[in-house]
Amino acid sequence: IMTKFDNNLKIKFLLYVCIIVIFGQLFLLYKMSGNLARFKNHFGDLNATKATIEYRNCELQCIGRQISDSQKLFVYNSPIPIKDVFGGRKTLIYYFSKLYCTVCVESQIEVIKAVFANDSTNIVLLANSSNYKELYVLRQTLGLKCPIYKVDQDLNLPCDSIRMPYFVLLDENLKVVNAFITMKERMNYSIHYLKSMYRYFHSEDIGTNTLDITIDKKHIDLGNVKKGSSK
Repeated sequence: IMTKFDNNLKIKFLLYVCIIVIFGQLFLLYKMSGNLARFKNHFGDLNATKATIEYRNCELQCIGRQISDSQKLFVYNSPIPIKDVFGGRKTLIYYFSKLYCTVCVESQIEVIKAVFANDSTNIVLLANSSNYKELYVLRQTLGLKCPIYKVDQDLNLPCDSIRMPYFVLLDENLKVVNAFITMKERMNYSIHYLKSMYRYFHSEDIGTNTLDITIDKKHIDLGNVKKGSSK
C-alpha cells in the first residue's frame, strides 16, 4: 500500500513539475514575442526616419527648379499647355503615378479633402497615367472638388526618383517654391504640411505671403534619462 501511495505521490509531483515547466515556457514565449514586437517597431521607426532624411534632402533639391512650359496636361485626349493652368498664380500640385501604391495615393487624397474641404482654387492633381477616364472615376469616387489632369511623363524633378506621391508648390512662373514627399507611415506630416499650405493661400496679404516656420521651444530639458528609455 505504501509503495502504491509513494508512486501516486511521485506521479503528482512530476505532473506539477511539468505544469510549472510548461507555464514557464509560455511566459518566456510571451516575453520574447513582446520584445520581438518592440524590436520590429523600433526597426520600422528607424527605417522611416532614414527615409524621412532622404526625402527631406530630395525636397530641398527641388526648390528653385522650373517646370518646363512644354509640359502638356490632358483632359481625355485634349492637350492643354501647362502655363494655361498654372501660369500667373501660385498652385499646389499633388503628383502621383498609376504605378504608385494605391493606398498611399488615396490616403493623401483623403487628407487633402479633410484640410481643403470644398476649396479647389489653389490645388490641382496631376497623374502620370495612360487613361484619363480612370482618373475621372477616381476623382468622382473619392468626392474630390479640385481638378485632375493627366500627364504622359513625370515633372522632371528630383522627387520623381523616390517613386512616391508628392506635393509641389509652384509660383507664377512655374518655379518650385517647396516640395513635400508623402509617407504613409507619417500621415501626421502630410496633415501639418497641408494645413500650412491652406494658411499660406488664405492669409490676408496673399500677394506677399511667405512660409513661416516657428518652433515653440528651442531647448527641451529631458532631465536624467536612463539607458534604454525613450523620451
